[in-house]
Amino acid sequence: VVADHLASTTPVALQLSGGLDSSAIAAVAAAQLGERGARLAAYTEVPRAGFDGAQPRGMYADETPLVTAIAGMVDHLDLNLVRTDGDFFLDDLPGMFEHLEAPFRNNANRVWIEAILRTAGARGQRVLLDGMQGNLTLSWHGSGWLASLLGAGQWRAAARQMQGLARTRGWPRAGRALIGQGVLPLLPDAWWLGLNRLRHPRQGAGQALLDASPINPAFAAAHGAPDLAHERSNAVRARLRANTRPLRDEALATQDSGAYLSAYRAMVGVDMRSPTADVRLAEFCLALPEDQFWRDGESRRLIRHAMAGRLPPAVLDNNQRGMQAADWFERLVAARTQVDAELARLERSAMAQRVLDLPRLRALYDRLPANAAGATGDFVPYIYVLQGGLMLGAFLRWFEEGA
Repeated sequence: VVADHLASTTPVALQLSGGLDSSAIAAVAAAQLGERGARLAAYTEVPRAGFDGAQPRGMYADETPLVTAIAGMVDHLDLNLVRTDGDFFLDDLPGMFEHLEAPFRNNANRVWIEAILRTAGARGQRVLLDGMQGNLTLSWHGSGWLASLLGAGQWRAAARQMQGLARTRGWPRAGRALIGQGVLPLLPDAWWLGLNRLRHPRQGAGQALLDASPINPAFAAAHGAPDLAHERSNAVRARLRANTRPLRDEALATQDSGAYLSAYRAMVGVDMRSPTADVRLAEFCLALPEDQFWRDGESRRLIRHAMAGRLPPAVLDNNQRGMQAADWFERLVAARTQVDAELARLERSAMAQRVLDLPRLRALYDRLPANAAGATGDFVPYIYVLQGGLMLGAFLRWFEEGA
């Protein structure tokens, strides 16, 4: 699969993180290129030097230690750390809108994604590999294995899995896995929904989805958004089950990034390719039994064993995840003037007034601290409501003014 994705008339590059998927691609692609006398350029997004902002539990901010270890072990690999100090996701939006014809999702990631693409393009590297969707294929965590054992009455085997997990992650983590990955997937849908409503009453009513949206409540009601949110919150098709293949297959089929790939190919002339989403690899991984991905307390077992001796132990043994755009809140605070100006423009836009909850966006802006250092509180509204609203509003203004 990697060999086919390396087909190019120009040098090939890689978007590298400290995770298992892109690092596995690095090990395989660099070896193949080395046989041709070529090298693989790898680009890693990192926050500004000295950044020490708090991150969610189980996540880290800076990929530098892990990708440096990868570069030290993988031959024919040239590591490039990409910093985008001072850039903001609202910069230069009209050009992107003209190609994408949609607002950018996960808006804080736009800055570093475009920085890597433009850097690669400027160096003549017209193909950029990544590890997208690998968590559904090559590095699937195997979360259906425990439920499969319990559902089949294989209690001793399930107990061995719990003991293995306790040895590697501790008994509290093993206990949570027993409930979340063992018991809950076996409950009838009605029981699962009832328990979910008790645990998350606002989510069951769809209110959590609306709370995390910048949409104007009146506009939402006029278009049936509360009913859609309620329906989505009570959907059972996405719940974890013992048989994870339908869930993974649906996720692979619906995560279509074609619009983004086409837009950036036209903008910067770089073709983004995901070997871990290749249909051949996806079909192979979906055909494997679940115990190939999780056994004796070891999740993502397939890729860890396949890459043993080819990637550093620090990468293979890592159970945390890197935080993309880890310094997003710091950038938001630093761009107060730009945010204020954009809000003022939205408040003069008839379309933005109708679609967005502009008073809520303004209230969130007014509560922004003067300095991001030591800021505490609920950051979710700033991610999804303020930043999401600013991106959507900028797109509405672009559409309105263009029309």
